[in-house]
Amino acid sequence: MIDVVSRFTVRRVLAAVLAAITGLTVAQAPAAAVSLTENIGTQAIIGTDGRYPVDPAAYPATATVLLTFSYYDHDGQWKAGRCTGWVSGHHDRSTTIITAGHCVYGAETGIWHSNYHVHGGGPNAIICPARVLYKAARWGGPPVPEYDYGAVKVDCRPSGQPLGQLTGAYGYSTNYIFAGTAVRTQGFPNDKQSTPWLQWAADGVVAPSTAQRLSYDNDTFFGQNGSPVYVPAVPGCGPCVTAINGNYPGPNLNVNYGVRITTEVHRDIRNWTSL
Repeated sequence: MIDVVSRFTVRRVLAAVLAAITGLTVAQAPAAAVSLTENIGTQAIIGTDGRYPVDPAAYPATATVLLTFSYYDHDGQWKAGRCTGWVSGHHDRSTTIITAGHCVYGAETGIWHSNYHVHGGGPNAIICPARVLYKAARWGGPPVPEYDYGAVKVDCRPSGQPLGQLTGAYGYSTNYIFAGTAVRTQGFPNDKQSTPWLQWAADGVVAPSTAQRLSYDNDTFFGQNGSPVYVPAVPGCGPCVTAINGNYPGPNLNVNYGVRITTEVHRDIRNWTSL
């Protein structure tokens, strides 16, 4: 009988073969992603469901993208997964998507996800294969919620243009994270997909938070891991991301949690975006 270590070793080899076939490569942040379950993402509707649909063809919805991939779960089953990501950067040449770390890498299995595609650009969906996956340096087993972030680099130029030129991009900042600050999050919750590609948003406020995890009372659901948590309009930053929506609960069940854009996270995003 093959033991667990051996099975995971075999899976790593298979993942490497898949990567060689598909051309997908993986990398670590300049500074070293949590494993998936079948239901991917935060599931917390706080009180009355306050989510509402947004026009997928209007910015910044165009810069909010659906991520689809294949992954091994902790039981060794090959499954299809989906998360949300957002195009990062202050310029229109961006080809970098920021998302949750477990949306690119399984910490429990040590295996990068495969068959990765980015779907963006509104109802006339742009579908781009991923070229490189990144994860935070400290994202691995055992998973640490504070480092549940990563990135996807796409290598597609629809109509000859970089992805960011067609979708626009979010700014991001270490500021605007004080309790009481109004924030919005949006993405592709699994329970709202009767209309394909329709995005759902929720407004809320920042709650008392820790140095590395932001808490907020916005409603989210499975499928929204990696969604931007942002201040809608900030001079010089635009829709300005202050956290990356995660899937780990905290001590307060009346809020959701995300990875705060700390100085370290800001540096990693800047480095990934510049590559």
